[in-house]
Amino acid sequence: MSPTPILDSIPSWALYILIVLILLVMAEAGFRVGRRWSGRSEAETDESASSVVGAILAFLAFLIIFQTGIAADRFNTRRQLVVEEGKIVGTAYLRSGFLPEPDQTDVRELLEEYVDIRLKAADGSLSLESVVARSEAIHAELWGITQLAALADSGSELIVGFVESINQVIEVHADRVAAVLNRFPASIWFAIFFVAALSVAVLGYHTGLDGERNLVAVLALVMVTAAVILLIVDLDRPQEGLLQVSQQTLIDLQRQIEAAQ
Repeated sequence: MSPTPILDSIPSWALYILIVLILLVMAEAGFRVGRRWSGRSEAETDESASSVVGAILAFLAFLIIFQTGIAADRFNTRRQLVVEEGKIVGTAYLRSGFLPEPDQTDVRELLEEYVDIRLKAADGSLSLESVVARSEAIHAELWGITQLAALADSGSELIVGFVESINQVIEVHADRVAAVLNRFPASIWFAIFFVAALSVAVLGYHTGLDGERNLVAVLALVMVTAAVILLIVDLDRPQEGLLQVSQQTLIDLQRQIEAAQ
């Protein structure tokens, strides 16, 4: 099983505590191994271990910065798509006013339902699968009405504009679904957790060679590393955790539609 569903099922506070505990266990294990090896090689204590600790910590920093950047870009993409979808659906709703009855009423009722289910997907009231299925069913109904309107008055620029709006509604839906499903694969999460665990273990090993615990340094590294990993996890989650994509554009559109009725 991919770790993504597992990570999604764990609350942010519990995930942070779990990561901290795992890293502390790795640090303690490294410390005990270092104490057993202490005194066997002074050169290893002073030079080899220090260089290894520095190299691994540098690689951990690079990996975290790199993954944080990717996760932030994907988060911003999802946020921009919500704004874009709100604009497109709002335009389609307004342009539906050029349609004759009962097509005008049918289209506006479908678009109103469309906005409602998108918001329910965001707050968790409906599953992603059910929302995607209903959204695509609405697309089919909208496109059927659009085709008939275009055939009835193919030369009207107003109808052409409405057809374009419905086409954009369908396109931005595909973009939003792709953005939600664009998650970090299992290999990425394995690399992040493995390098983080190895880093604190090597740091614990180095302090074990010295024969003295450096609790402040180890605890600071563990807490900061866990916090940054949690940040990446939250950025990678579509609509869960501490960081969530604002749905304000769709909420405003929903309110405008209700006010216009």
